[in-house]
Amino acid sequence: MKFTIQTRDLTTVKTDLLVVNMHDGKIEAHTFANRLDHKLGGELKTLIQREKFEGKIGQAKLLNTHGKLPAAYVMVVGLGEKKKFNLEVVRKASARVAQTAGQIRAKHITTAAHGGHLGVFSKEECTQAVVEGSILASYKFTRYKKPSKDDFVIDEIAILCPDKTKVGEVKRGIERGQLYAEGVWLARDLINTPARDMTPLDLAKTARSLKGIRTNIFNAAQIRKMGMGAFW
Repeated sequence: MKFTIQTRDLTTVKTDLLVVNMHDGKIEAHTFANRLDHKLGGELKTLIQREKFEGKIGQAKLLNTHGKLPAAYVMVVGLGEKKKFNLEVVRKASARVAQTAGQIRAKHITTAAHGGHLGVFSKEECTQAVVEGSILASYKFTRYKKPSKDDFVIDEIAILCPDKTKVGEVKRGIERGQLYAEGVWLARDLINTPARDMTPLDLAKTARSLKGIRTNIFNAAQIRKMGMGAFW
């Protein structure tokens, strides 16, 4: 999964899935969603009103654009009340997007850095949460599985950043989010691997393979001397 930065107008972006957010059901109060609605001839607003979308945490609506936008689908995710907004909301919303992408086979996603416009958290922090939620939702333990032609993988997620002065923040958020999420992936792989295939020696080799990490591996004699009682 590759992450990039998209500075173009969101209504001109060609993508499989274009994702924006709302805190309530009033589309006029949300710049990104409102602009998309105008391009869609009011279809997004109609969908939101008909299905009583209120922008609550966990809510999401998906709309096929039928060629009215370069994006094949538009998805709106709810972030809940502004006063209760936090980064975990962003992670969960991004995870929901990744899961939906799998259902509609959307290999390219373009998404807002949810909540970055509120000023509660920085653009960098919101971007990091988007990246973490997207990667962690895509985790699969595949050590003992053969690749299948039916396997689905998101190729690219582009983070919307129309304000070019914020590109540096978004870039740092992407880098940090990838590091954190990849660390969690590694931990999950280690935990999910049976003990017969993840011996202390295997664990030591994994630790030594990590870049930027200093490791200290104790041998049998050192373990005995410390009286750890781990093996004897």
